[in-house]
Amino acid sequence: DLIGTPEDELERLKKDYRMWKETNREWKEFCESNNLNLHFLQCMQDDVHLDIYFPTIGLSIGRRGEEWKPKIVKIGYIPAVCTRLEEMDSRLRINHVYYSEKWRRDATPKLENKDIVAYPTLMPQNMLPELRRQVEKNKYKSPRLRPTWFCCPCFYPSPKPYYPQPAWWSIFPSRTYDYASTLITDKAMARQNATMWGKMIFINNEYLRAMFDDLGADTPEEKEKIRNDIYKRINDFLQRRENNGKTICLDMFPGPDGKTMQHAVEIVDVPQITNSKELKDELEEISSIIFFAIGVHPALIGSVPGKSSSGGTYQRELSLLKQNQVSPRQRIYLRFINNIYTFNGLDPHGEV
Repeated sequence: DLIGTPEDELERLKKDYRMWKETNREWKEFCESNNLNLHFLQCMQDDVHLDIYFPTIGLSIGRRGEEWKPKIVKIGYIPAVCTRLEEMDSRLRINHVYYSEKWRRDATPKLENKDIVAYPTLMPQNMLPELRRQVEKNKYKSPRLRPTWFCCPCFYPSPKPYYPQPAWWSIFPSRTYDYASTLITDKAMARQNATMWGKMIFINNEYLRAMFDDLGADTPEEKEKIRNDIYKRINDFLQRRENNGKTICLDMFPGPDGKTMQHAVEIVDVPQITNSKELKDELEEISSIIFFAIGVHPALIGSVPGKSSSGGTYQRELSLLKQNQVSPRQRIYLRFINNIYTFNGLDPHGEV
């Protein structure tokens, strides 16, 4: 009873096919005129960084003397770093969005009217009703007075008004970023300072006294010259790269007891502090904190600093979990595209 006769059902299917055929042509023309993949990436770039992005729509302008029945024919994008929201009115509505390239380089530049472009705003809570109201209000105006470009801000809900505060911003007030950004440089500086003195040379005082007696050095100047000459010869030998792998011959002599042999000159390597495990643990800890702040499990990155990667099955499960997490953001963008689909009166059976 609900479906009717086969003839009724066939007639409905024919009607649906005619609508699909006509609207599918319009949708193909729309896709040819707009790079949807690039638009998606541009919007998602700002969404990932700032939890807000500013897509725009352009309406067909219509003809003079005719009632305005526009279609959305173009979509665009305004970089979030160059965009500011207008202050809310008494009814808590944001009526305009302002765009200026000078905001890209300076947060508080000196602006003139020619530096700013104002877009009427269609907020996501009522994008379609507000767009239809704007069209109804301007449908009998001259084409040059009709508003044809609108900005449609999309954002991930946040307790903060106007601009959301992304979760990853927590790495700055917590000083996690400061710690992470200086961890490697601090380690490199410590290593550089630790290896500044590679070797130590010890010259036995008893050996020096014997040398002074043999060479007849009586004055402090003569003794200092002999000592410096011994040090210089040994130091020159150690510094020359061509001596790598060669041997050096140094004296030994009996100690005061006449039995124990002592080194005339002793060369000792400076102990190097190796804390690779500590560095590995610190890298893993700080990386996990940062990944947690941006909502990404470290294993999804693959080779996490300080930790080996996990198996493929585990990563596939994490990928599915991440897809569920970003699904609300995808639906926000798809709602923007589906609003275009609906406003243009395309086949209601279709969905982007």
